[in-house]
Amino acid sequence: MEQLHEKARELQVIAAACGLDVSYALDDIADSFDKPNKIIASLHISQDRYSEDWDLLKEGWAKWWTTFLPQYSLKCVKRWVAKCGHLRDTQSMEKLWIESFEPLWMAGCNVARQMQIKNLKAGVATFFSRHSENLSNSEREDLQGDLSAWVDWCDQWGEVALLVIAEFKEKQRQAIAQVLKELREYDKASLVEKLKRLLSA
Repeated sequence: MEQLHEKARELQVIAAACGLDVSYALDDIADSFDKPNKIIASLHISQDRYSEDWDLLKEGWAKWWTTFLPQYSLKCVKRWVAKCGHLRDTQSMEKLWIESFEPLWMAGCNVARQMQIKNLKAGVATFFSRHSENLSNSEREDLQGDLSAWVDWCDQWGEVALLVIAEFKEKQRQAIAQVLKELREYDKASLVEKLKRLLSA
Protein backbone atom coordinates (compact mmCIF):
# COMPACT_ATOMS: atom_id res chain seq x y z
CA MET A 1 0.00 0.00 0.00
CA GLU A 2 2.84 2.37 0.87
CA GLN A 3 4.39 1.80 -2.57
CA LEU A 4 1.10 2.79 -4.20
CA HIS A 5 0.94 5.99 -2.14
CA GLU A 6 4.53 6.78 -3.06
CA LYS A 7 3.84 6.35 -6.78
CA ALA A 8 0.70 8.48 -6.48
CA ARG A 9 2.74 11.26 -4.85
CA GLU A 10 5.28 11.06 -7.68
CA LEU A 11 2.44 11.34 -10.19
CA GLN A 12 1.14 14.45 -8.44
CA VAL A 13 4.54 16.18 -8.65
CA ILE A 14 5.06 15.28 -12.32
CA ALA A 15 1.51 16.25 -13.28
CA ALA A 16 2.05 19.67 -11.69
CA ALA A 17 5.26 20.10 -13.70
CA CYS A 18 3.18 19.42 -16.85
CA GLY A 19 0.66 22.07 -15.82
CA LEU A 20 -1.93 19.37 -15.16
CA ASP A 21 -4.13 18.95 -12.09
CA VAL A 22 -3.45 15.53 -10.56
CA SER A 23 -7.18 14.75 -10.59
CA TYR A 24 -7.10 14.85 -14.41
CA ALA A 25 -4.01 12.65 -14.44
CA LEU A 26 -5.77 10.11 -12.20
CA ASP A 27 -8.89 10.27 -14.38
CA ASP A 28 -6.74 9.42 -17.42
CA ILE A 29 -5.45 6.31 -15.64
CA ALA A 30 -8.92 5.28 -14.44
CA ASP A 31 -10.45 5.76 -17.91
CA SER A 32 -7.67 3.64 -19.40
CA PHE A 33 -8.63 0.79 -17.07
CA ASP A 34 -12.06 0.34 -18.67
CA LYS A 35 -11.15 -1.66 -21.77
CA PRO A 36 -8.52 -3.96 -20.18
CA ASN A 37 -10.81 -4.62 -17.20
CA LYS A 38 -13.57 -5.71 -19.57
CA ILE A 39 -11.14 -8.16 -21.17
CA ILE A 40 -10.32 -9.63 -17.74
CA ALA A 41 -14.03 -9.89 -16.91
CA SER A 42 -14.64 -11.76 -20.17
CA LEU A 43 -12.17 -14.48 -19.08
CA HIS A 44 -14.45 -15.38 -16.14
CA ILE A 45 -11.60 -16.00 -13.70
CA SER A 46 -13.16 -17.17 -10.44
CA GLN A 47 -11.71 -16.45 -6.99
CA ASP A 48 -13.01 -19.90 -6.07
CA ARG A 49 -10.79 -21.57 -8.66
CA TYR A 50 -7.50 -19.67 -8.58
CA SER A 51 -5.42 -22.86 -8.77
CA GLU A 52 -7.33 -24.19 -11.78
CA ASP A 53 -7.33 -20.77 -13.45
CA TRP A 54 -3.55 -20.24 -13.10
CA ASP A 55 -2.81 -20.15 -16.86
CA LEU A 56 -5.91 -18.09 -17.53
CA LEU A 57 -4.82 -15.59 -14.89
CA LYS A 58 -1.39 -15.22 -16.47
CA GLU A 59 -2.98 -14.80 -19.88
CA GLY A 60 -5.32 -12.16 -18.46
CA TRP A 61 -2.44 -10.26 -16.85
CA ALA A 62 -0.59 -10.09 -20.18
CA LYS A 63 -3.70 -9.02 -22.09
CA TRP A 64 -4.47 -6.36 -19.49
CA TRP A 65 -1.12 -4.65 -20.03
CA THR A 66 -1.06 -4.90 -23.83
CA THR A 67 -4.47 -3.22 -23.82
CA PHE A 68 -3.86 -0.65 -21.08
CA LEU A 69 -0.55 0.74 -22.38
CA PRO A 70 -1.76 2.11 -25.75
CA GLN A 71 -4.99 3.33 -24.12
CA TYR A 72 -3.13 5.31 -21.48
CA SER A 73 -0.42 6.41 -23.91
CA LEU A 74 -3.03 8.07 -26.10
CA LYS A 75 -4.38 9.98 -23.08
CA CYS A 76 -0.92 11.39 -22.38
CA VAL A 77 -0.26 12.06 -26.06
CA LYS A 78 -3.42 14.18 -26.23
CA ARG A 79 -2.28 16.16 -23.17
CA TRP A 80 1.12 16.68 -24.78
CA VAL A 81 -0.24 17.71 -28.19
CA ALA A 82 -2.50 20.27 -26.52
CA LYS A 83 0.57 21.86 -24.93
CA CYS A 84 2.50 21.96 -28.23
CA GLY A 85 0.36 24.58 -29.94
CA HIS A 86 2.62 27.48 -28.95
CA LEU A 87 5.88 25.73 -29.89
CA ARG A 88 7.53 26.67 -33.18
CA ASP A 89 9.65 23.63 -33.98
CA THR A 90 9.48 19.85 -33.72
CA GLN A 91 12.66 19.70 -31.66
CA SER A 92 10.96 21.65 -28.88
CA MET A 93 7.89 19.46 -29.16
CA GLU A 94 9.96 16.29 -28.81
CA LYS A 95 11.86 17.78 -25.88
CA LEU A 96 8.56 18.61 -24.15
CA TRP A 97 7.47 15.00 -24.53
CA ILE A 98 10.71 13.46 -23.27
CA GLU A 99 11.20 15.85 -20.36
CA SER A 100 7.60 16.26 -19.18
CA PHE A 101 4.94 14.00 -20.66
CA GLU A 102 6.90 10.78 -21.00
CA PRO A 103 7.66 10.97 -17.24
CA LEU A 104 3.93 11.60 -16.67
CA TRP A 105 3.11 8.47 -18.68
CA MET A 106 5.73 6.46 -16.77
CA ALA A 107 4.41 7.68 -13.42
CA GLY A 108 0.86 6.72 -14.41
CA CYS A 109 2.04 3.26 -15.51
CA ASN A 110 3.74 2.79 -12.14
CA VAL A 111 0.54 3.74 -10.32
CA ALA A 112 -1.38 1.26 -12.48
CA ARG A 113 1.20 -1.46 -11.81
CA GLN A 114 1.01 -1.01 -8.04
CA MET A 115 -2.80 -1.02 -8.20
CA GLN A 116 -2.80 -4.25 -10.21
CA ILE A 117 -0.42 -5.97 -7.79
CA LYS A 118 -2.44 -4.78 -4.79
CA ASN A 119 -5.75 -5.95 -6.27
CA LEU A 120 -4.35 -9.31 -7.34
CA LYS A 121 -2.83 -9.97 -3.92
CA ALA A 122 -6.08 -8.95 -2.23
CA GLY A 123 -8.04 -11.37 -4.40
CA VAL A 124 -5.63 -14.21 -3.67
CA ALA A 125 -5.67 -13.48 0.08
CA THR A 126 -9.48 -13.54 0.07
CA PHE A 127 -9.47 -16.88 -1.73
CA PHE A 128 -7.06 -18.49 0.73
CA SER A 129 -8.82 -16.99 3.74
CA ARG A 130 -12.11 -18.43 2.56
CA HIS A 131 -10.58 -21.86 2.06
CA SER A 132 -8.66 -21.99 5.34
CA GLU A 133 -11.77 -22.53 7.43
CA ASN A 134 -12.21 -25.98 9.00
CA LEU A 135 -8.67 -27.07 8.08
CA SER A 136 -6.22 -28.89 10.30
CA ASN A 137 -2.98 -27.16 11.34
CA SER A 138 -0.94 -29.09 8.77
CA GLU A 139 -3.44 -28.27 6.03
CA ARG A 140 -3.31 -24.61 7.05
CA GLU A 141 0.47 -24.67 6.82
CA ASP A 142 0.26 -26.14 3.34
CA LEU A 143 -2.27 -23.49 2.36
CA GLN A 144 -0.02 -20.76 3.79
CA GLY A 145 2.79 -22.10 1.63
CA ASP A 146 0.54 -21.87 -1.41
CA LEU A 147 -0.38 -18.32 -0.46
CA SER A 148 3.29 -17.34 -0.20
CA ALA A 149 3.89 -18.82 -3.65
CA TRP A 150 1.01 -16.79 -5.07
CA VAL A 151 2.29 -13.58 -3.47
CA ASP A 152 5.73 -14.27 -4.98
CA TRP A 153 4.03 -14.82 -8.34
CA CYS A 154 2.27 -11.45 -8.06
CA ASP A 155 5.60 -9.73 -7.36
CA GLN A 156 7.29 -11.53 -10.26
CA TRP A 157 4.57 -10.45 -12.66
CA GLY A 158 4.94 -6.94 -11.31
CA GLU A 159 8.57 -7.11 -12.48
CA VAL A 160 7.48 -8.51 -15.86
CA ALA A 161 5.14 -5.52 -16.19
CA LEU A 162 8.16 -3.21 -15.85
CA LEU A 163 9.74 -4.89 -18.88
CA VAL A 164 6.51 -4.58 -20.88
CA ILE A 165 6.28 -0.89 -19.96
CA ALA A 166 9.92 -0.28 -20.96
CA GLU A 167 9.36 -2.00 -24.31
CA PHE A 168 6.26 0.07 -25.04
CA LYS A 169 8.08 3.25 -23.96
CA GLU A 170 10.61 2.68 -26.75
CA LYS A 171 7.83 2.05 -29.28
CA GLN A 172 6.08 5.21 -28.10
CA ARG A 173 9.21 7.33 -28.42
CA GLN A 174 9.90 6.01 -31.92
CA ALA A 175 6.32 6.73 -32.97
CA ILE A 176 6.55 10.32 -31.74
CA ALA A 177 9.91 10.83 -33.45
CA GLN A 178 8.51 9.47 -36.73
CA VAL A 179 5.40 11.66 -36.64
CA LEU A 180 7.40 14.77 -35.79
CA LYS A 181 9.88 14.03 -38.58
CA GLU A 182 7.01 13.99 -41.08
CA LEU A 183 5.24 17.01 -39.57
CA ARG A 184 4.76 19.94 -41.92
CA GLU A 185 2.47 22.10 -39.76
CA TYR A 186 0.87 21.84 -36.34
CA ASP A 187 -2.49 20.10 -36.60
CA LYS A 188 -3.74 18.73 -33.29
CA ALA A 189 -6.28 16.28 -34.71
CA SER A 190 -3.90 14.95 -37.36
CA LEU A 191 -1.08 14.47 -34.85
CA VAL A 192 -3.28 12.53 -32.44
CA GLU A 193 -4.74 10.34 -35.19
CA LYS A 194 -1.32 9.41 -36.62
CA LEU A 195 0.03 8.56 -33.19
CA LYS A 196 -3.08 6.56 -32.32
CA ARG A 197 -2.54 4.45 -35.42
CA LEU A 198 1.16 3.84 -34.66
CA LEU A 199 0.66 3.13 -30.96
CA SER A 200 -2.16 0.67 -31.59
CA ALA A 201 -0.26 -1.30 -34.22
